[in-house]
Amino acid sequence: MWLERLLVGILAGGVIAVVLRWAGTASSTSVTVGLGVLLLVPVAAWVASTVPSPPPDDGSDDRSSQPSDEPHDGRRG
Repeated sequence: MWLERLLVGILAGGVIAVVLRWAGTASSTSVTVGLGVLLLVPVAAWVASTVPSPPPDDGSDDRSSQPSDEPHDGRRG
């Protein structure tokens, strides 16, 4: 799993560096941003993996299927 994240980071960093270089950005800036993306993608994937999953939907909470008397803008009346 971490290998896939690392490979996606490498691919994303490489693509960003090439696109920035193609757009006329300096080589050092393109490489620096590419390395930043290379590090950011696996870190973002790790942070996303720490978010707990939503509770299972067992169908017992059917509030969404019944009409509400409350206004939709969040005010209570």
